[in-house]
Amino acid sequence: MRQENLKEFKLGMKKQQFMFTKVSQESEAAVHASYVLSEMIAKHSKPFTEGDFIKECLIKAAEIVCPGSVKTFQAIYLSRNTVVERVTDMARNLNDQIKEKSSCFEAFSIACDESLSYYTEVRWLSCSKVLKQFWDLKEEICQFLINKNQDITLFSDQVWLQDFSFMVDITKHLSDLNLKLQGKDQIITNMCDQVNAFKCETASYQKYAEKILSLRNEFETRFSDFKSLEGKFTLFSSIFSINIESVPNHMQMEVIDIQCDSDLKAKFIEVGVSEFYKYLPARFENTRKLAYEIMSMFGSTYRCEQLFSLMKGNKSPIRSRITDVHLGTHPAYSPDLVPSDNFFFGLLKKELKGKRFDSDEDVQKVVQDFFHTLPKSAYKEGIYKLPERWRRCIESQGYERVANHNQWDETLCLANVYFYLTGTALEWFENNKESILTWTEFMLQLENVFGKKESSRL
Repeated sequence: MRQENLKEFKLGMKKQQFMFTKVSQESEAAVHASYVLSEMIAKHSKPFTEGDFIKECLIKAAEIVCPGSVKTFQAIYLSRNTVVERVTDMARNLNDQIKEKSSCFEAFSIACDESLSYYTEVRWLSCSKVLKQFWDLKEEICQFLINKNQDITLFSDQVWLQDFSFMVDITKHLSDLNLKLQGKDQIITNMCDQVNAFKCETASYQKYAEKILSLRNEFETRFSDFKSLEGKFTLFSSIFSINIESVPNHMQMEVIDIQCDSDLKAKFIEVGVSEFYKYLPARFENTRKLAYEIMSMFGSTYRCEQLFSLMKGNKSPIRSRITDVHLGTHPAYSPDLVPSDNFFFGLLKKELKGKRFDSDEDVQKVVQDFFHTLPKSAYKEGIYKLPERWRRCIESQGYERVANHNQWDETLCLANVYFYLTGTALEWFENNKESILTWTEFMLQLENVFGKKESSRL
């Protein structure tokens, strides 16, 4: 008998443990899904308010495909504030990861902002297509001008045509070079090769030698760093064919060993320069250090420009009108008032700013000490500020929405409406509040006295 009871007891315990484990797993899965969907919303530049719509779609799909799992999908939180918190958490985590990894980098470089004037001047390179089209259609354009009784003497001027032809060619070369220097995963040695090739190509314009010389001097000035790094670039990109005498003394033995290793040579041919140094054994310390230095150089600001383009695309006409003034006149997370977003948490943030904690217990202790040492006047000030925050939120989106968000019943709606009414409406309410016992009665009397316009504001 005892064994049977013990067996039933164990079975019941296992069921309870399974139930709690299942609930915990479902909860963790819901949080994980919330983070994944928030990441997708951010990556696709969607408004954070799309989370509610996505959740609604998920629930509708679950009702049709798997009715028994509807509650699981309902547990995925995707409100606007939740999506904001999730994206902020992920951004903070990425920032921490980058800081942690960067502390052990072998080499890194910093991309500095270029002057606006240069950025603006480069934009004219797109005119090469216009000039090319004009050149291809010059006969048609000439005929059009004749029909319009316009002067066409330039089209018969051979000197002007040669100058114009040169302009078409040189802008085309510049535009092509500009495109070659763009794109992700560019390494600095490839860019150097493209610039050197361009300088060689332009040497064929004998008639315009003065203009070409001026252009080459401009290139020499802008890419002056390439000259000082030319030896390192050659060693990096041609390590199997470089003359040993041109290799720095402290690297010569390593380069000889690399050149004589047939397996490394085969890998170099297989994967190319940009990937080869990942497979270089650790014993080639100096060569690996050189590779770190070259690979870490910014070959292009493509990724930065791509990010700025994305941000510019996200900047809708409505967002463009947001200023500091607008932000200052709205409460945090307006129009929603989250329970944790109040007066005390601003003070707590200041208290915790810049501090690091080794455990959750340390955080709890600091927070408890903070609230224990907070004077009574601070609590009083925080409570007095709540009505003003409610009023600002109400004015932006309506009293009814605030009441629904905070889950106020009719009693609380009636009690808190005092903080929203102003002027004549507030005076009327103070004179008649004793006779108004319900929220419905308040709404009816308000409409009778002030009309539907005032009541609709609620």
